[in-house]
Amino acid sequence: MDKLLANGVEVVLESESVFPRGRSYSIQELLFVDYERVEELLAQHGDLETAPLLGSPWPTSQFLSHLLERVEQDPRTTFFAEYLNYTNLAYLLPGSDDNLDPLKYTAFVPSNNALAGMLYADAPDPFQLDVVLRDNLILNHLVQGRLYEDDLQDGLTLSNLANNTFTVSRNPDGTIQVDNATVIESQVFIYNLGIVYLIDGVVGITDQDVEAPPAPTTPSTTSSPSRPTWPPAPPPPRRPPDPSVPASHPPLPPPAIRFETRTEISISRRVNDGQAEPVPVSES
Repeated sequence: MDKLLANGVEVVLESESVFPRGRSYSIQELLFVDYERVEELLAQHGDLETAPLLGSPWPTSQFLSHLLERVEQDPRTTFFAEYLNYTNLAYLLPGSDDNLDPLKYTAFVPSNNALAGMLYADAPDPFQLDVVLRDNLILNHLVQGRLYEDDLQDGLTLSNLANNTFTVSRNPDGTIQVDNATVIESQVFIYNLGIVYLIDGVVGITDQDVEAPPAPTTPSTTSSPSRPTWPPAPPPPRRPPDPSVPASHPPLPPPAIRFETRTEISISRRVNDGQAEPVPVSES
């Protein structure tokens, strides 16, 4: 049997529908669109793509949930991902305002190198142990509003969600700085929810905020704790370790879950005349 092709794509003749002024047929592929074209469109207009709905960890803040997913996948931002994972800040980044208008956000995410430069090699990670410090770290790098690269003009002052301000600078070589941190990857779209910039510094947190405990004094040394070389240690596991395994410091609590849902499913089978007969479900 002969086949009808449209640009090399087979037309399903059995799908023919007749209308007063024409006919319609189904085909199994898109015409004039391939994977390369889709990738090109995403790179150019990724801010128009609707984000898939995530049920966790923060259903009320889709931007924050997708941001966590994105920074977890990037090997340059695993430290920030761990800290974000153990926060519960979704109430500060809702998906819409009181009028149900959608809200967008911008994240300036510090790299692992930048965060490691603030840690001491012979001391616990303060961002793991100090809830207030960890929340301040996250909020200092989040801004309400979707800021494109063209919006980051020289001298622009931005207020972050920690109620602090920082200044954007444009250098002659075209690089962008937020305070003393340089943008090393620009304008990564988190679907239509917001934008991420990767930076090589930490904003709003100083060395004084990250205090190391005094080093033990011995007859041979009185030196203070030293800064580590990169990497200081592999990033901590996302979930607390097995309690039977000794740890160098107390594990973090599991991330807070904003909502818990329960779904009950009834099972039945069709019997005489199509009537439904419930099937008992044994309790485990």
